[in-house]
Amino acid sequence: MTALRRALGDLVARHLPARARALLFPPRYPPGAAARLYCERRRRQKWFGTRSFWEPSWDILLYLFDAWETGVASVPVGQLAALGIAVSSDSIERWLLALAAQDYVELSGDAERLCVRLSAHGVATMARYLEEGSRVRYPLGEPAARP
Repeated sequence: MTALRRALGDLVARHLPARARALLFPPRYPPGAAARLYCERRRRQKWFGTRSFWEPSWDILLYLFDAWETGVASVPVGQLAALGIAVSSDSIERWLLALAAQDYVELSGDAERLCVRLSAHGVATMARYLEEGSRVRYPLGEPAARP
């Protein structure tokens, strides 16, 4: 069945106009999803720059901002490793050092129990970024809600 479905999909992709393909085989993602992700990356670049800023650091900043919003003063670095960030504990520490060098986070404690929290600059930048995000209009419109 899968081979037949793939062959039918290839046939449709080659011979039907895009509009007809979209009606017969609607995407499983919201319209404009790629454009929205692209815009989000550019917006994130505007606020945080590109130097030493990749997905693990973004996961860390989001987690720490959420912790800050809920009143958690600081988070043990070991807790970040348990989040499912797709890097090793050593890599998390390197990401934290890079974020600290850019004044987004502050590290405290000792080698036994290293803790991290957002700096005042980190909180302010995340808050402005999220506030702007609530007002952004994307080039292809807001993605439609999934049924």
